[in-house]
Amino acid sequence: MDPFLDNPKGESNILSRSALHKRLQSEDPIEGLVVVIDDERTILELMESFLRGYGIKVKGFTSPRVAIEWYRENAANVRMVFLDMCNPIMNGEDCFPILRSIDTDVPIVIISGSADLKLVNQLIEQGALSFIPKPFDFLNLAAWIRQRLPGSVQYAS
Repeated sequence: MDPFLDNPKGESNILSRSALHKRLQSEDPIEGLVVVIDDERTILELMESFLRGYGIKVKGFTSPRVAIEWYRENAANVRMVFLDMCNPIMNGEDCFPILRSIDTDVPIVIISGSADLKLVNQLIEQGALSFIPKPFDFLNLAAWIRQRLPGSVQYAS
């Protein structure tokens, strides 16, 4: 059972989108950053806007190379990385092991609108946390992030 959808009063086991939205907005902000590496500036801006509204700070990069250089200096402040598989500068397959070499513990989530699932599975076998296809449902994505970050509030099921 998903703790974000469990109603503690037992009235229903599914929260409405409105109730989930209110619950997420009432949570304390998450310490640290979620990094998003995606060549689509619109995706970055949407993630930053929606997730910030739910207390999740986002640092976005369109260039994996710039992201890697920033990450080398700031990895201690990063709680999770979202890595797009298809980037004309450097694809996710090449970027993933570099990020992993900087911090072996940070959760890396593979994102794509058109990924090779065989390659995605290989990255998951190498330690990626999950694969989330585009387009996103940002409300559910915020709940998903909060549920999986170490030290985040977890609801009793």
